[in-house]
Amino acid sequence: MKQQQTKESPFNQHLWDGKTPDKTAELAWAAGFFDGEGWIGVRQSGDRWYPRMSVSQCDRRTLLRFKQAIQGGKVIGPYFSTKHKPVHMWRCNCKAECLRIAESLWPFLSYQKRDQVLRAYSKIAAVGVTT
Repeated sequence: MKQQQTKESPFNQHLWDGKTPDKTAELAWAAGFFDGEGWIGVRQSGDRWYPRMSVSQCDRRTLLRFKQAIQGGKVIGPYFSTKHKPVHMWRCNCKAECLRIAESLWPFLSYQKRDQVLRAYSKIAAVGVTT
């Protein structure tokens, strides 16, 4: 049986051929993705506070594209559950890197996500996160 050939979408072509996509377009895509799927806040571990940005997805490739677009964080997982598909996560815990990423996404974020960023950084300032 002859296998049917499928043509790759030109939109996703850069993911497979190594060509560099337009940085502004990729940041806009990343901001939309983070806006809908991401979270930014402050976490406590013992007596230490730290910022966290995260996005969870079943498809690791989407998170790798996000990481490439924003040039930071790391993709971890998969995490397994008996009731759900395996989940991968993009995460950033470094104050300076989270700030840089938030600033790069800022022009493309919705007002609701901007509020979440501002609340997170207000909390960071209030509890004195240093990392």
